[in-house]
This record gives sequence, C-alpha cells and structure tokens, in this order.
Amino acid sequence: MLKLGLLTSFLLATLAVNVAANEFGNVLLGRQAPDPRAEDLERERMGELVKNYTAKTWTPGGSCTEEDITVRKEWSDLTRDERRAYISAVHCLHEKPSKTDPAISSGARNRFDDFAVAHILNMYDVHFSPNLLFWHRHFLWEFEQALKNECGYEGGQPFWDWSKNALDPLTDLPLFDGSETSLSGNGIPRNVTAPDGTTVECACVESGPLSNWTVNVGPTGRGSPCLQNPSTSGLDYNPRCLERFFDPSYMENITYTHVTDTLLNYEEVPSPDGQQPSFFWRIESWPHGIHPIPHTVIGGLQNDIPASPTDPWFFFHHSALDRAWIVWQSIEWDVRKKALPDVSEYAGERGHREWEPAQALTLEGVIYLSDVFSNSTVDEVLVPTKGRYCYRYE
Repeated sequence: MLKLGLLTSFLLATLAVNVAANEFGNVLLGRQAPDPRAEDLERERMGELVKNYTAKTWTPGGSCTEEDITVRKEWSDLTRDERRAYISAVHCLHEKPSKTDPAISSGARNRFDDFAVAHILNMYDVHFSPNLLFWHRHFLWEFEQALKNECGYEGGQPFWDWSKNALDPLTDLPLFDGSETSLSGNGIPRNVTAPDGTTVECACVESGPLSNWTVNVGPTGRGSPCLQNPSTSGLDYNPRCLERFFDPSYMENITYTHVTDTLLNYEEVPSPDGQQPSFFWRIESWPHGIHPIPHTVIGGLQNDIPASPTDPWFFFHHSALDRAWIVWQSIEWDVRKKALPDVSEYAGERGHREWEPAQALTLEGVIYLSDVFSNSTVDEVLVPTKGRYCYRYE
C-alpha cells in the first residue's frame, strides 16, 4: 500500500525529473529526426516480432479458446463504430457511481475514479519497482472487465502504437484528431497566475468526445498552478478539467527504432559488468524508457503520475506497454514467461527519491489494487493467454 506521508517527496522528485528532461533533452535526444527508411525497416522487424509473439504464446484450447479470447487492437485499426462503442463505454464508467469507501477517498465520485484511487494508493509499490508491469497488467484487465461487464463493451482495451505515427503531428492521429471517434486532442492553452505571481500556460481539453470530462481526484503533493489540489493525498474531491499539454518532441524516443532496440537488446537480468540494465529497468529509465516517455508527450495530468489514470488515454498507453512486455517475453518464451525483475536494480533510484526499498517479487506474491477490485498473483499474470485473463494483441 502507498505510504501517504511520502506523497510530497514523490512530487518533488517528479518535478525534478521533468526539469531535468527539459534542460537536457536536447543533448540526450539529439533533436535529429529519425531516418524514415530506417523506420520502415524497423516497422517490418516489429511486425515479425508480433507474429512470433502470436505463434509462441497462444495455442487454442484449454480455458482460453478462439471463441472466448479477447483481442486488443490498435485504435486506428478499429472501425469507426468500434471506436464509438469504446468511447460510449468509457463515458458509461464515468457516470456509474463509485464503489470506493469515502473513508479511503472522499473524492471518488464514479467508477472511473475508482481506478485512479487504486493507482494513487499503490503509487510507491508499483513505480520504479519490480511490480510495474505485473501490477499494471492486472489493473488494465480489471478496467477492461469493467467496460465489458458494467457497460456492455464487446471489444478489448485498445492500445496506442506509439511508433506507428511517431513522425507525424499528434493531432493528425485518429486517437487525437479531435473527431467524434477520437479521445479528443490537445488542450487549449490558457494563462494562469501562479502563487508567486508569475504567469504559466495551462491547457484544458475543450472539444471532442472528452470535452466535458471532469477529473475528480488528484493531483498529489502540493500540485502546480495547472494542477492544483487542496489535499496533498490526492484522494479528496477536486473537480477540474481534463488537462493535456502535448510535447511531441519526445516522440523521437518511441520510434520503431527505439522500441525494437529495447525488445531485442535487453535481457531479463542486467549485464554482468553492470553496464547494461535489464529490460525491466530499461523501460523505466530516462530518456529511453517506453514507460515514462509517452506520459511526458501527453503532459498535463500525466505530469502527476499517481493520478494519471484520470485521463482515459492512460489505458491506451499501458495497453501498449503490456503488449511490448509480452512481445519481449515471446522472444525467449521458455525463459521469460517466468522472468522476474532483479530488485537490486531499483535501489539507487528509490534511494535518490527517498522512497522505501522495493520488495522482491515472488511467483506467489499477491497483486492488490484496492478493496473494490479482485486480487491476483504474480504467477497468474505472467501468461495472459490462459486462465481468467485470456487476451491477446494484434
């Protein structure tokens, strides 16, 4: 469970990371546009990796059959009617009453908030921690089940292939073009006066399907001029707009070239000389991690990671991250389907942030979200094409 007394230190650490990213991004990223020809080759390579994943990880039969399996597709591969159905289900969850005990979160007003509360409560246990992929795999599945069982959605949770249009403007993408079949787009800039008297630019989403979306919980810590909160816990009632402030410059680090490098060149353990991290640490590192980079690209609410699931986009990103993990697993399936992170890799970062040490994972370890969701185990989530999960990606 989250130690609420550490929320302020988390925010300060997050702000420090964001400042460092802005100050040193030009050096780290090189600001050279990726070579389109190289991208085409890596796109083909990614396609082969996905084919390998499909062949290695699922054989029809058992409890997960062709008729039962849920297929998660890239948003742009859905029909317009399928996109409308998803958007309708998301709004349905946003309108259903919360199941969270008000003593835990007085701010939770709807079922969508229940997911944000769970993420806030578990923040320190599941970020910069061996738990990241395992916890979020179950979290994502619970969200998908809520869409299906409570709102009649018949598809799988879509994902956003970060690399597919990494060289194009974000607002040209079907996910962000602001049309009736999108998740709205960028926020509209507005000036806000900070407590110190300076003027900062913030951005609320004001058009498209999420134009009237209300965020009720978060941010954590002291907040910011754009993301203010009277309660440092992030769990009290704080209604406000959906905030996004796109920074597409960081898309350069989630091209196919970067993603296939992560999948092909990083193992389940760090190199013996300590010079190369494991896959598990690589995905969280800055500026190459495929987990933090998309959060930075979207900005706004995503600058407060604990409450980041208040934006429906969150689930598209984590679906893509989950897909990357299972594709990586499939490359050496017999070994990686049971691979667990080395807890020692996280000690330095957590110490720097003044967080408590992470706990090592075991196959029997329980995955807890909150009292309104089911539990799982590490072993159970390792292979999502069997048991109760029964889903695959295209």
